[in-house]
Amino acid sequence: MYVGTVALLVDGMSTSSVMANMAAFSINTVFSFLMNTWLNFSVPFTLQKWVKFLMVSLLGLALTGAIAAVADSCGLHYGYGILMVVVTVPPLTFYLHRNWTYAEMDDIVTLQKTLYTSRNPVRRWLHTSRRDAVLDAVCAAPVPRHERALEVGPGSGVYLPTLCNRFASVTAIDVEPAHISALAELKRSHGNLDLCVTDLCNHEWTAKFDLVLCSEVIEHVPNPAAFMAGLARAVDDGGILVLSTPQPWSLMEVAAAVALSPAVIWLPKLIYREPVLPTGHISVQSRRRIRELLEANGLTTIRSDYLGLYMPVLAEFGGQSAVRILDTLERTIKRVGPIGLLWTQLHVARKQRLTHAT
Repeated sequence: MYVGTVALLVDGMSTSSVMANMAAFSINTVFSFLMNTWLNFSVPFTLQKWVKFLMVSLLGLALTGAIAAVADSCGLHYGYGILMVVVTVPPLTFYLHRNWTYAEMDDIVTLQKTLYTSRNPVRRWLHTSRRDAVLDAVCAAPVPRHERALEVGPGSGVYLPTLCNRFASVTAIDVEPAHISALAELKRSHGNLDLCVTDLCNHEWTAKFDLVLCSEVIEHVPNPAAFMAGLARAVDDGGILVLSTPQPWSLMEVAAAVALSPAVIWLPKLIYREPVLPTGHISVQSRRRIRELLEANGLTTIRSDYLGLYMPVLAEFGGQSAVRILDTLERTIKRVGPIGLLWTQLHVARKQRLTHAT
């Protein structure tokens, strides 16, 4: 588009190469904003993004004009000016757009917030129903006391207000400093919340917790056995672990392995028109394996639930009707199976109390 516009203006309309390059850049900027916002970064159009995009584009326009002017003053063919612009300007503007204009769109915390308000009814239903199931499990957990609670990998912090309301002291940990920093505002509004950057597997607790929550984290770690051992160490005797994680052969996980691969991820971005990132799931465990890990670490499962039915095409284009259909089918699968088709497994387990010989 850029080269064709310059050539048309210079050869067909006798426009100077400087003006032709600047006009082509302006046309290309509008087209680029529409395509980047809608397709590449898959986010809604907002005035703030347009202003940021325009500022970067004006910088690119000035640089384009300067490069074209230098080439023109040196008596070079306008093609050399095009070449210098193409080599210099696009990499610079792409870097600025990715790290400033659309920087927050690559943030997993921002993505998690978007999931609960997704414009796609099925995507929104899948995540809000899981959130609600986890919250119900936390509220119904038969904890020995309501003194201390821990959340491992709090993400956007959707569960922390409930934990803070139910427990005297709440700690949230993550290995990523940026994820913990994103919760600073939440900490200011909850005086009993403590945030900590640490690795669960290497952390030794001076005081353990009545309840430990770990939702959608274990599938991201390279050593699930060591991670589960770290969770168990954090739970006090008689305390409760609430754990949720995907099922490996659920329709959602199988579809995501294909649709969110680097070669194809542009398609769900185009369809959803909102932030879409690869899952980052490297250690998805079967429900049998999760139960084995719980038992091996002195945790007895007292309740398990399975939820979240996804069906390709229906989920993307079925609207609110698809939610009703999938909800009905999910209830049927819970009764008659196969339960492995459902996306999320949710387990509540109790740490065995130590018995002391007298």
